[in-house]
Amino acid sequence: MSLDQVCKIICSLPNASEEINGIAFEEDKGDMVAINVPADKAERFANIQGYEVIPQQGKGTGNEDPEDVKLEDMKVGEIVELLKVEPESWPTVLSTEEVRDKQREGVLNAVATAKASLEGTKE
Repeated sequence: MSLDQVCKIICSLPNASEEINGIAFEEDKGDMVAINVPADKAERFANIQGYEVIPQQGKGTGNEDPEDVKLEDMKVGEIVELLKVEPESWPTVLSTEEVRDKQREGVLNAVATAKASLEGTKE
């Protein structure tokens, strides 16, 4: 695994935290998942039972162009940042979030904020 590569980490352990060894995880289909984790940090999990490390396409530090990362794979914080930079993308973000089994309140709030900011600029 190249050091400039990013990985996805899946933790299937029960009662896993939202932050493990300084890496933010989110619940996804019963597992805890972290995406865009630098390979050097992800490798720490590779030999621990209950963790799966999956190299992701492309390379970088997690600051890739948002077009390179699928919306459904983005963490809440990443979506909030995306909507700050590209508030006009709120309809796409909302439609992607609406198909999730469990919609994330942080994403829905960010969509509402982005939509309101665009409506406030129309005169």
